[in-house]
Amino acid sequence: MYGMADIEIRDADGNVRMSQTVHNQLTDQGEEFLIDQVFDTGEAALTGDSRVDQICVLTSSYTAYSEESSRDDGGSHMVVRDIVFSDRSACKGAVTDNGSSAQIGPVTFKSGKDFRTGQTAGGFLVCNLTNKSNCSVSTNSVALAAVDINDVALPNANDQLTITYTFDIATPNA
Repeated sequence: MYGMADIEIRDADGNVRMSQTVHNQLTDQGEEFLIDQVFDTGEAALTGDSRVDQICVLTSSYTAYSEESSRDDGGSHMVVRDIVFSDRSACKGAVTDNGSSAQIGPVTFKSGKDFRTGQTAGGFLVCNLTNKSNCSVSTNSVALAAVDINDVALPNANDQLTITYTFDIATPNA
């Protein structure tokens, strides 16, 4: 089982400036969420718009998340601080699946359209959001996974950050 992301930065002319493949860090909150959705733990299973389907770009590497002790069992979970919201949305998503893997994206964020020109992106969250129109995070939002990427600035209008996230639980064919 793994989650990974393919990231590509292109300038406004379509030239690739950077590409990388990065494995995710499943958050404690994400682990708990998966268990609660698969097993009858007494928690309500989520349906429809409440399920994980978004990629939310973050302003800087792992400084954008923090571990906070707030679970009933005294454990900690990763919470969202600093999501990149300027005057525009920085969350997008659409899920496809083949039965043993799910993919969000590819989704493309454009500088000057989806967030400020010159904004630095340092990672992203794979999450569900209760208000997708403005990417607001509420108590019902879940950060399933966090992906740290090399900090990159998108200095020019129409520079593009394209992200494809894959969560694969396929077993090897024997």
